[in-house]
Amino acid sequence: MKYLSYEGLQYLYSKILTRLGLKVDVNGGDISETVIENLDTVEDKYPIPTAGESVKQFLGKTLTFLRYIKPLTSNITLYVSANTGSDTTGDGSQLNPFKTIQHAIDIIPKDLGTRECIIYVADGTYSEDVTIAGFTNGVVRLYSNHITAISTLCKVNKILVTQCMSYVFIVGFDILTVNSAGIDSYNNKALIVQYCNIVGNAPNNSGIYAAESDFQVYNCIVSNHMNALRAYKSVGTSAYWGNTSGNTNSLYSASGSIIKTMGIQPQGTRIADTGGSVFFENGTQIADLIVSGLSCTWANISGRYYRIGNLNGGIAQVVVNIAISLTATLSAHTQYSINGFPTATASTAVTAHAQNQFDYVQLYGSGIYLSPAYDLPAGNVYLLSCTYITNS
Repeated sequence: MKYLSYEGLQYLYSKILTRLGLKVDVNGGDISETVIENLDTVEDKYPIPTAGESVKQFLGKTLTFLRYIKPLTSNITLYVSANTGSDTTGDGSQLNPFKTIQHAIDIIPKDLGTRECIIYVADGTYSEDVTIAGFTNGVVRLYSNHITAISTLCKVNKILVTQCMSYVFIVGFDILTVNSAGIDSYNNKALIVQYCNIVGNAPNNSGIYAAESDFQVYNCIVSNHMNALRAYKSVGTSAYWGNTSGNTNSLYSASGSIIKTMGIQPQGTRIADTGGSVFFENGTQIADLIVSGLSCTWANISGRYYRIGNLNGGIAQVVVNIAISLTATLSAHTQYSINGFPTATASTAVTAHAQNQFDYVQLYGSGIYLSPAYDLPAGNVYLLSCTYITNS
């Protein structure tokens, strides 16, 4: 059974009438064998007459097409079963389900209007890369039988959601892929992911990746990934995660993304880079500002500092963790500086991993100032850390 929105069916009906009207015998005679010639090119997806086709053939084709059209005047419910379904003889009903998730998705009209489609996926292993793409209205819900708790009984390779203006829900799946993100989102109005389990050994990939999308992630588990959740030019919520482990990064917010956190978050380091931010429940935010804003003529700098609180001015906490690799010999009892930090409200002591090699290491104003206790040769590496308050 195929589905077409009511508006689409009206459009189809008017096109058929127009084409038939052009070919009716002006004398009112029998047109059943009239040959239709020299027609304009029309959309292939509609049963429009083709040159050389008899009216009888065309009407037969149209009748067959219309028999398989169901106007979308209500919500759609479809069922999928890897074990008992068939994409050939199945009709998507509970008693006669489809075999693959993708087949069920592909028969849904792209414009659902104000309606929604729910696809219930039975337990089983679905060795397919599912794509949900191009839906312009309504709601698409992809549900396993486990929509209130994490389960590993409904397995799928991976899921891609792209170019959707519909609300898209993905709930209750065990994602198997290790070669890409488990759930990929590109340019979507609203993606909601709940109770999904993404625990494959994928140290170079994200469990969930959102690019230019609005998203909400609730009650999921992502383990053994580079990032549990990564956002690029996106806005969304990360909430109430399960027991995750083995991730390098917990949340990675990049390129102006905003991630709001609620409750337990995945294991790993939280990073906000290139204008991204992560908001805590109390409204403060954390940003990972790479050392590109720092200046130093006598050492290479690696690491970063975090600003917790207001990003664009106002009171915030700054946490500094940097490594300096000397590119020149530092002379004893001579002051050197690293500049470019947010201005401190008060002078702050800086911890160095070899503290006895310095007369002092201090942060005041917008710089870290240090004086070696004796000559320090090029090539030495020192770790510097401190926490302070800024109001700039």
